[in-house]
Amino acid sequence: MINMYLIIFIFEILICKFVYINRTVLVSINMNKLEKSFKISIYLLILLGVVHSGLTPVFYKVFNADALWFFGTGLSYIFMGLYNLAALKVKVTSISNMAVILNFIATIFTIAITYILREPQAYVAMVLVIYIFIFSLFTVDGFIKR
Repeated sequence: MINMYLIIFIFEILICKFVYINRTVLVSINMNKLEKSFKISIYLLILLGVVHSGLTPVFYKVFNADALWFFGTGLSYIFMGLYNLAALKVKVTSISNMAVILNFIATIFTIAITYILREPQAYVAMVLVIYIFIFSLFTVDGFIKR
């Protein structure tokens, strides 16, 4: 039930993205701290992906489809983090827009994983991915300096 509210919340954010956003509300936020927390969350996501992929041989003694899915999920978090770092670094709007789309897809995927698994690491990943998705919207809108 709670995950349905998260999905609705994400869609509301996407709708607000294309509607006029009152920028004066976010002016009072210290942009340096916002950018720093965004980078820290990206690095934490990369670290989570490295640990997730690195633990594949520990949890799966046999190389099978389940082991590949487990390893692939960790890789997806690594690549998502790296792409977001690149989008934050360069000043190309199309790359930032693609990062928002990537983050949206990853958010839906992570919410689904959390709904199915209901394990602590899935909740940590979900919080990180949603945080990165929300703040990637801010980078596209120009709230965070690139």
